[in-house]
Amino acid sequence: MAATTCTDRNGCGIGAGTALGSDVKIAAGQYQNAVPTPAEFQDGWNSSLFYIGNDFDAQNPPPIKAEFTPGTNIILDLSFLERPGYKTDKEEGVSFTGVDIGLYAEGEDSVKVIIPKGVQFTLKGGSKESDNNITGIGLDAGHVDSQADFIINAPVSEAYDVYGGKLDAHDHKIILGKDSYFSGAAQVQFEGTLNLDHVDIQGSGEWNLGVDSYEQGKANIRNTSIKLTHNNSVGFMIAGGGKINVDNSTINAGYGIGVFSRQGSEDDVRDKNVFNIKDSSLIARDALVVVNYRRLFDDDSVEDDALASADVAAQEPLVLTADHSELAGRTYVDLRPAPKLIFNLKNGSSWLINGNSELDVLNIYDSNISFGKGGPFKTLTIHGDLSGSNGLFNLNSSLADQQADKIVIEGKVHGEHKISVSDSRKRPKTPNGQVTLVESNGGDGSFSMVQDYVDAGKYRYFFHQEGNNWVLSHDKGAASSGGGGHGSHHEISDFANSLISMRQAANQFVYQLQEPLNTRLASLKSQSRGSNNNLWLDSNYAHDHFDSTGTSDGLATAGFKQKSYSLQLGYDHVLPLGDGENNQTYLGAFVGQGHSSVDFNGNYKDGNLKAVTTGIYAGWQNAGGWFADAAYRYSHLKTSASKMDNATWHANSLSAQLGKDFSLADKWVVTPKFGMTVGRLSGDEYTNSTTFYRSKLGAAVKTSFALNKVSLNPYVGAYWLHDKSGLGHAVVDDENLRIAGAGNSGLYEAGLGVDFDHNNHADFKLNYANGQKTEQKFGINLNYRYSW
Repeated sequence: MAATTCTDRNGCGIGAGTALGSDVKIAAGQYQNAVPTPAEFQDGWNSSLFYIGNDFDAQNPPPIKAEFTPGTNIILDLSFLERPGYKTDKEEGVSFTGVDIGLYAEGEDSVKVIIPKGVQFTLKGGSKESDNNITGIGLDAGHVDSQADFIINAPVSEAYDVYGGKLDAHDHKIILGKDSYFSGAAQVQFEGTLNLDHVDIQGSGEWNLGVDSYEQGKANIRNTSIKLTHNNSVGFMIAGGGKINVDNSTINAGYGIGVFSRQGSEDDVRDKNVFNIKDSSLIARDALVVVNYRRLFDDDSVEDDALASADVAAQEPLVLTADHSELAGRTYVDLRPAPKLIFNLKNGSSWLINGNSELDVLNIYDSNISFGKGGPFKTLTIHGDLSGSNGLFNLNSSLADQQADKIVIEGKVHGEHKISVSDSRKRPKTPNGQVTLVESNGGDGSFSMVQDYVDAGKYRYFFHQEGNNWVLSHDKGAASSGGGGHGSHHEISDFANSLISMRQAANQFVYQLQEPLNTRLASLKSQSRGSNNNLWLDSNYAHDHFDSTGTSDGLATAGFKQKSYSLQLGYDHVLPLGDGENNQTYLGAFVGQGHSSVDFNGNYKDGNLKAVTTGIYAGWQNAGGWFADAAYRYSHLKTSASKMDNATWHANSLSAQLGKDFSLADKWVVTPKFGMTVGRLSGDEYTNSTTFYRSKLGAAVKTSFALNKVSLNPYVGAYWLHDKSGLGHAVVDDENLRIAGAGNSGLYEAGLGVDFDHNNHADFKLNYANGQKTEQKFGINLNYRYSW
């Protein structure tokens, strides 16, 4: 029977039970999904352009053969979702497939689809919040040979999705554009096999993904290039016993491999994740491997505690084997319990580590591991054993500071390995300083140094074993004058000044971010009853000075001027609790962002802080004047300053206050109150997490009067502030430098509340503060509220 031809520009159904039958050619031309009416869409619209499969009740269907013709352009467009009438659940979203292959078919020979050179898919439109938007080609069963080019500018989409059968893709391009958020080239799972050969994958979108393998899916990648330019991008994702083989290919991405383990169900098959790379390069600009990385999980999964238990994670390790290949990037384990990392390096493979890394097992044969130059020294921690032979480790050291890259082996050392050490050749600070390069828990293996010695000033340092460790130390205690002490006129370095001062500035910034909420909480007490919903917007600015503070060794910071700005949006609702007349309870939430510029005194370069903040608050007040409220705030802080690595800090804080309004004659009200803010600021490589707190005690005096139907509420206040005197330490040159807090200060404020009508209210407030180490030269707060 002769093949039939598909010419319908909105796609065709092919297979047993369809009008065209099971042997079909798709004519050249442009094909595009039809836009459903809003009514059709609301009834449910998850569809495909070409359906190549059988009806579910087909009996003994013949094999399906479908062949596309060169000159075919397939456009898959979900842009209509932005139009009125197409509102959808953003989490569930809409799923649309260009060519859906293999439904109700069994075996590789049941379906054969040929997509030759000259066929192009264009994917665009859709929501970033969707679970999945568009799949170019989806395969459940059968065999597909594809040379189609793909241009993807749709978020959360992919060119290929292989659930079963075999898909051979070769000699074509997949372009992931700037709008391809969380989109990827291909994913394979279950019994599917994906073969890529001579495929050029390019991506410029955020969180672009190369190839994913889940649930025992197998991907074979040969003679292929994957280049993902956004720093937030991942070459490969693997989980649930996925298998990926890479041969004679080059991969460059922000992150190399993302591996994770989910709890799943008891019926799930558990197996190791296997990643084999041969004669190839996998270059990660950040991490070579990230494990259970929260930025690659959707929020609901993390909140639902969907990560695997320790027992489940132990059954799904990542086994990476590199054969004559180049690797670059650190390893990073985020959420735990986590799958183990087992690395096998052989046959001239190399791995460049750009940050602290950890493995569970390392087997290295005739290969090398190098620690990247620049930045802080790095540690490779091996929780289990180190085995192999002729492994070379290239380390950096600074004998002047008695610091170096380090290998920490918590298990045993087996085999013979070599160490190569580079050094800045600065003079040691102490006569007989030494630095440990390898820490171990024993074993029958050994380390030796490639070169005979390391030059450090006029001394040579030799490599030898001390117990279970290997160290560089001065030969036979030769005399050295060392580096001398610190004179009384020494100034603190840019790095140390930036590190300490930015921690101080971050702490002050977190307090400043609380001011808009304080303004809102104060206005709640004077708000008229009857408005249960309130939406508010606040703009806050402050200009602060922070004095020079002592650290250690007679050093002192330069001090700084800090200009902080924030914009925050909030909503609160009066809860229907209690009698409502004598007691009122409310609950609210807010979100905002801010920026703080830090201008160091003297000849020190400036720094910057950026913040995204969010939180919730609740309060109570009664007709007798008593009130209490509490708030939780999370702030995500990004900091940069001279000679200091850009850092991200997280601040979690709880604030509470209690007070009472005392009504006097002629509408005057005195409000004494006491408040406390307690929080935790995370640390980084040079600083530890630290607790901060501020107590606030004082009173405000206010009154009210009408002016042309507008109610005015002026007030003044004075408060005593007590901040924690110490904010932990910064580690510089292996020395703890104290980070001083602000201490005590006085805060003075004057403001005016304006009720324009029942729905609209504004607050204007000015601040001034002065204390032991800080002075707020000027602070201003503008708050607008709409009530209904």
